[in-house]
Amino acid sequence: MAIHKEIFSDEALRHVREGSAKPPGQLSADEIPPMAASWANTEKMPVGGWKENRPRYLRGLSPCLAHCPVGNDVEGFVSTVREGDVESAARLLAAETPLPATCGRVCYHPCESGCNRVQLDGSVGIRAIERYLGDLPYFDSANIWSQARPATGKNIAIAGSGPGGLASAWALSLLGHKVEIFERKPEPGGLLLYGIPAYRLPKDILSKEIGRIKDMGVRINCGVNVGEAKELSKLLESYDSVFVATGAAKSRDINIKGDNNKAVYSAIEYLSEATSGNIPETGRECIIIGGGNSAVDAARSAKRSGANVTIVYRRTRAEMPAYETEIDDALKEGIQLEELAIPLELIVENGSLTGMKCLKTKLGEPDDSGRRSPIPVPGSDFVIPASSMINALGEIIDKEELTKNSDFQNALSELNHWGSSNIQGLFAGGDFVGGDRTVAHAIGGGKRAAMAIDRFLLGKSANPLESYIVGGGPASLAGYLKNGESDVLAEGIKTIQYKDLNPAYFPNVEREELAKVLDQKPDNSFREVESGYTPEEAKAEANRCFSCGRCTNCGLCQIFCPEGAAVHRDPQSKELMIFDSHCKGCGICVEECPRCALVMEPVNKESDVVKTETQ
Repeated sequence: MAIHKEIFSDEALRHVREGSAKPPGQLSADEIPPMAASWANTEKMPVGGWKENRPRYLRGLSPCLAHCPVGNDVEGFVSTVREGDVESAARLLAAETPLPATCGRVCYHPCESGCNRVQLDGSVGIRAIERYLGDLPYFDSANIWSQARPATGKNIAIAGSGPGGLASAWALSLLGHKVEIFERKPEPGGLLLYGIPAYRLPKDILSKEIGRIKDMGVRINCGVNVGEAKELSKLLESYDSVFVATGAAKSRDINIKGDNNKAVYSAIEYLSEATSGNIPETGRECIIIGGGNSAVDAARSAKRSGANVTIVYRRTRAEMPAYETEIDDALKEGIQLEELAIPLELIVENGSLTGMKCLKTKLGEPDDSGRRSPIPVPGSDFVIPASSMINALGEIIDKEELTKNSDFQNALSELNHWGSSNIQGLFAGGDFVGGDRTVAHAIGGGKRAAMAIDRFLLGKSANPLESYIVGGGPASLAGYLKNGESDVLAEGIKTIQYKDLNPAYFPNVEREELAKVLDQKPDNSFREVESGYTPEEAKAEANRCFSCGRCTNCGLCQIFCPEGAAVHRDPQSKELMIFDSHCKGCGICVEECPRCALVMEPVNKESDVVKTETQ
């Protein structure tokens, strides 16, 4: 039963939508709809003693949180921004991630894909709100982090300073352990520094966030390669535990004639040089092979160096794994996309690359990836002018480079969800644990491994770790630090879906998009493309959040209860709403709840009668 929203005034609807509706006794005449009320004491007239079911507040799991690989309390920090308490929102974010300003720029935001608001008028701009919070000065204070546990005296070595290594170091420090990172590159950051161009992630932003982790006592040694088996063995002898987070750093071979020409680069090689300020020479015509994010990043970087750039992809744009917004921006910057084409050979004249012969394809049946397979079309070959080529077919983990010892290779190939291996004390994360290879997944994996390492170092069973899982796989470090006392680990019975909500109370509101400055003409500028939210924009966007599965004290259950049985409790209490002995289990409150924060459940006849002092 859905009561039509027309019985509410616009002002009352605003209160409900923002979770700030007044209790019924405080509503003005133009705000209150028809409702049951009694001016006398009803203590002696209970009507619910015979009911078989009762309503109960039960926080459900918001889909944004369930879809966040990091395990951020997304609904929590967004709703707190809506309420105007940005410091508390920043603390909620800081409880689960050490890289909010970074993730707020480069995360592919699966939380937004899962957002229920998609089915009304567009997802909430969660990534932009995270960036807004991450850029606030609150993160410059050490007090922003969760309370660290006392020092344990245990020492952990981490191989790799990418997002997985940094996240694990941060979490292990909060758990009281001493951490030392070894990075083979001259500067820390891994993929974040050497694989993501500055127009997406400015160096100073990343440097500041890494600096905060250093300030926690984490030591980072750069220019040190600990990848060989003998070095891993030494680390296991010298440290109480070792965490490997070196990532996928080897490009897939393209294997075509001419691919050994000096004008041929791998995307990893090209982006590493470009982000270091030494942009490789591409000449006038640059071709990118591939359709992922590294392909688009390389293309946009080459465009900024003055080249005419063409991305060659064997399927169509619809099948490209790169983020849709990144593809859009690349095309707006003048980059060409050659769809349904595969490279056959590079044309080299007098040692110089002049072109690439390609063959047209057509799409067949879906393959193992779920995408339609590209099928070569005989006799459809053509030539694209090229003075350079960048291979962006993807990256793989080079276990042979990492370790020439088969025992180590096998151990790093058979990791569980928490990054544990079959070699005592050896853990790994990030790209080693399968699944999506993204910054957010690496951060989440680093946190999970830190929790597993902590259990190992303390000599405790790993079994309880499953109780800290949120939704489909991310883990809550805040819940682990508090031994399970965390809102995101609450009793939620399910992930709330759009069909569970009552959208009648949520009018269409246009999404606040971030402003962009795209380089239509090459000017060798790597300035940041997106600008962040203003405080007003962040709050306006946060106001669009449904707060799925969480009571916001909107008062609708009180308004529509025929018996006046709904009684609000202390907002700080987990039991935000109780229903007294007048409740007859009709379920109207559950039907009308906009956010699915109430459920109907069987009554315990012996212990379930709740009395009220005065109604």
